[in-house]
Amino acid sequence: METNIEKNVRTLIGQKAPGSVLIHSDLMQGFAVEFTRGGKEKFIADHNDKLSLLFGNISIYQPTFNYKFLPEKKTDVRNRRSEVGVLSEYFRKNVADWYTKDPVFSFSGKGPYTYNEPVKASGPEIDPFGDTSFFNYLYDQDTLLFHYGSEFKHSTVLHYIERKLGTVPYRYDKIFEGIVVDGDEEISVRYKYHVRPWGKHLDYDWDKIIADLVNENILYKQEENNTRICFCSVREMTDFLFTKISGDPLYLLDKETLQWVAPSLDKLGRAFTKSDFE
Repeated sequence: METNIEKNVRTLIGQKAPGSVLIHSDLMQGFAVEFTRGGKEKFIADHNDKLSLLFGNISIYQPTFNYKFLPEKKTDVRNRRSEVGVLSEYFRKNVADWYTKDPVFSFSGKGPYTYNEPVKASGPEIDPFGDTSFFNYLYDQDTLLFHYGSEFKHSTVLHYIERKLGTVPYRYDKIFEGIVVDGDEEISVRYKYHVRPWGKHLDYDWDKIIADLVNENILYKQEENNTRICFCSVREMTDFLFTKISGDPLYLLDKETLQWVAPSLDKLGRAFTKSDFE
């Protein structure tokens, strides 16, 4: 039996009629699902079933991010575990039809695979937030970003929006060279990682960002008892926040970050570089 929040979310999703959805999850604040002692796998499967019913036949994507490539310089795309939640790992192993080969910001999906994967041959420089990234694919598809119990502040799409600007002055790039293993194939890659200044506080003003998106009718929030849901169009969110940071490159940053970033940038008269911190 559907709860009120499930009905409300279903209605709103129907009005938006997305062709695909990216799900970030935290099952402890998802839809109401009974957990019985020793029934962890069924608990996860029941959440997956609820989401499958909610979205019907549209393409479903989930992040399967794994950060071990950065220190280890090697990743096996067929066997690496998702480090971003039990539902995403369950989806990767039991539901997904395909996966992407990105060394860190990988995704798995159910539905047609039309993404032009950039990790194809030895030697490419991979930008996980650039024009050939899966994030750009989400933008082109106008995918629905759906936070199922998880907090909106975990939206990695913000890094794609920053990269879309070309560069933001408070981040810099580092290159990690390594090997992507896919079955019998080993692909050498140079990974262009968008990093925050080493040893410094850097965070976003999420309360402001969320309030602005809600006020513009871009972000929809639904809460009931222990269930927390929010969602928006990737394209609408990107276009709105891109306009904001185009006018003010420091728009996204919280007050604690601004207190040191703004005067440091003024003193340098340029954007940060790796040599400023490492």
